[in-house]
Amino acid sequence: MSKTPPAAKNQPPVKQQESSAALGQPAARNEGERTHSPFAWRRATPPGTIHVVGSLPRVHNRMAILFWTAVTLCMLCLTVPGIGWWPLGYVCLVPWLVCVTCGAKARFVYFSSYLLGLGFYLINVYWMYPVTIPGYFALAAFFGLQFPLAAWPIRHMSQKRHFGRDCRPSPGPAWNSCAALVRSAFP
Repeated sequence: MSKTPPAAKNQPPVKQQESSAALGQPAARNEGERTHSPFAWRRATPPGTIHVVGSLPRVHNRMAILFWTAVTLCMLCLTVPGIGWWPLGYVCLVPWLVCVTCGAKARFVYFSSYLLGLGFYLINVYWMYPVTIPGYFALAAFFGLQFPLAAWPIRHMSQKRHFGRDCRPSPGPAWNSCAALVRSAFP
């Protein structure tokens, strides 16, 4: 038995008004005038339409962030000479970039990025250990800073969307500028 109020039982159902775009007809004159814009499809959609373009999910689990950072570390270590799986270099930073852009807590994302950088340089600059132990740890600790320094603009621009609603920043310029800054500043 339905719980419809008595006054609404005798009323005909309300028919929703369909837009011209939903019926396959050309858009109205005022909507069609601005179709030269690359984002004109947003203006031509009927009001009330939900767009889920540009939303980012949040990763709240710290163990998941550490796991995907460790996966990135393993893939990065496989790309260096010695093992030399260079095709892995095209995708090795993807899990880390997902954690950087979708991590819920920024401080933990930067901390895990620093651990990634520290681990990468401790593993791959092993040849410096017999020469100078303090220099080995200082170099790894200082060069490890390039990962959180590169993560900061990537995270900031993807969260604030400074370059447009649907645009994601390229990690290349952020990575290269932070790597150059860190490597040129080491004593």
